[in-house]
Amino acid sequence: MQEVDTRAQQEIADESSMDIADIVLSRPEAAVVIENYGTSDGHGHDFHRYLAHGAAGGRSAAVVLLCHRYEAHLQREGWEQAAVVTYAEILSDLQNYIDRDKNWSRRHPEQLFFIRQMMEHFVEGAAAVDIDDQISFIKAMCETGESARYGYRPRDRAAQEFAESVAEHARRQFDDSRSTLAAVKDGLRRYARTVLTDQVNESTELGRIQKVVTRFVGQWEWCVELQRADAQLRSSSSSGLPPQLRMDG
Repeated sequence: MQEVDTRAQQEIADESSMDIADIVLSRPEAAVVIENYGTSDGHGHDFHRYLAHGAAGGRSAAVVLLCHRYEAHLQREGWEQAAVVTYAEILSDLQNYIDRDKNWSRRHPEQLFFIRQMMEHFVEGAAAVDIDDQISFIKAMCETGESARYGYRPRDRAAQEFAESVAEHARRQFDDSRSTLAAVKDGLRRYARTVLTDQVNESTELGRIQKVVTRFVGQWEWCVELQRADAQLRSSSSSGLPPQLRMDG
């Protein structure tokens, strides 16, 4: 159930005491009372009332803070006793679960799209930065001598200059990494032509390697192919080799 009034029966006459829990999961013997908020903060709700509502009728009960960011210092007035579950934890578990069930994904494309959108926004996107990530970033700024930027004014300009500096570094790293991948591919190509092709052909009489192909477009950009002659494909089943062999850089 959603938007559940957690007041005890004797409190209901007092409208000012209304205390609404966002989600309640229940069955006869147990209940989970959930406060859904951006941070792990009870933000004025009554933890003990939530717990009492869940435990009504002798049920086992738990109170949960469901949130985007876990910030323990915000948990006060009983909320430090609540379990904390982040969107990222739930969505990552859900993603792992559905990844194991390809049939479900095929049968439910709309739900799959919705889950992926939530993953991108709450887990993988730029907004999904918790306090631990922020502290790690600040530490990196200090260790690299960039922490002085925090004192620059105006702040928007300081942020933009830092972003441009990072972007330039990223472009340079990307270009250098492409050069490294090209060097790896060149090494694979030379190895295939001078060593591997001879080794494969010496081990089989059918389906001999005739050509080494390196493409430079799309998914083939970092792939080295060992190709057999077309005339040999019809009789290649006894060789135990596929029509093409690939080495991905």
